[in-house]
Amino acid sequence: MFDPPRHLDDKIIQISYVEPSITAGIREKLEKRPVVPFTIHVADERAVGVPTPDHAHVQPNRARIVVFTEDGALHILPGLLISGITVNSEQSTS
Repeated sequence: MFDPPRHLDDKIIQISYVEPSITAGIREKLEKRPVVPFTIHVADERAVGVPTPDHAHVQPNRARIVVFTEDGALHILPGLLISGITVNSEQSTS
């Protein structure tokens, strides 16, 4: 997970974050047209559906994915715990 800058001996040390390739893939799917719904799978066996790009946001540093569901729920998914993506091709829109 991303950590904020830390102070050590009066110097600011930036803790860097290595972007997992899975979050880059999610960002690509959110930007792709036509929109193809997909499901994000998490290491704790949860599966969160993303029907449109308006339902998800990738944090700028790609450390987390935020998904909003139709029923009003909010899922904050740490990028390092995302285990996969399934494309829901049967629900794809043109």
